[in-house]
Amino acid sequence: MEVDERYQNSPTSRDKLPSVNPLLGQLLDGVIDYAGLFPPAQLGLEDAFGEFQSLPTDVAWLADLFVCPSNKLAELDALARRKGVDGLAVSVIGNPVESPDKALASFERDIQRMEGCANLEFGAYEVRIGHHGEGGVARSIKALDRSGILDLVDDAYVELGWPGGLEDCLHELAAINPEFGAKARTGGTTADAFPGIEQLALFIHTAVNIEIPFKMTAGLHDPLRHWDESLSVHRHGFLNVCLAGLFALAADLSTAEIGDILAMESPDALELGGEMLIWRGHQADEEAIRLFKDWFGGFGSCSITEPVDGLKKLGYWTA
Repeated sequence: MEVDERYQNSPTSRDKLPSVNPLLGQLLDGVIDYAGLFPPAQLGLEDAFGEFQSLPTDVAWLADLFVCPSNKLAELDALARRKGVDGLAVSVIGNPVESPDKALASFERDIQRMEGCANLEFGAYEVRIGHHGEGGVARSIKALDRSGILDLVDDAYVELGWPGGLEDCLHELAAINPEFGAKARTGGTTADAFPGIEQLALFIHTAVNIEIPFKMTAGLHDPLRHWDESLSVHRHGFLNVCLAGLFALAADLSTAEIGDILAMESPDALELGGEMLIWRGHQADEEAIRLFKDWFGGFGSCSITEPVDGLKKLGYWTA
């Protein structure tokens, strides 16, 4: 079979060429799961696949998994086979669970789809679980646990939305299976898709305190929080989120202090040293970053170039 040279290597297998402060590079290494199939980019499968596989070597180190809905896995597997790509690292987006009674069947259907893909490797499974009556969330999570999904993937993340009682839901998740992670939606194509600072700070604080993995998705295209005139909403920054999680873990921050990092619109309070990242006197070294990365699953983004452009504007990208 003739192999298109553009597709021979996945970004995560290339030589990494960080162009940032070494500690910041460690923090951001593999932090983006590429979601080009999703809005606002919403590329076709072949275009998104080509974009992911042909990332320039100086930015490819930021990328980790290719995000794909479960109903497109067979198509993606066939495309990878045609392009001569074996072992494409994928994060699977499962069908949203609308009813606890149908949860197990939905998870088993997704598992069957995954088992039929020989050219894909599954790094993660992500699914949104709705809130349907008392005990509905716990029933759906228990169904996910019974499905045996962790036999197929390294990590599984449950998106719970932004309900009242978020802390209780996260505690239920940890009680059912502490290996399950939590996923927070941090934006979208409308203003109401963006959670407030207080909500996001509570999510991070709770996840860190009960020691469950967590990740983010959507809206994190720029490093720092800023006002989006087109949507009339403040957008969260991916650097805010990473630093908030890092210092929450390294310095045992309060929810309010985590919120202060999430609210940061200027890099003035952040010091980038050779051996420490420092925020308001709190320090995080290489070991603290390594520990944080063990818990943090990164964030989904339909763009890699926008985050890079944002880092360049801040002067954090030297190339």
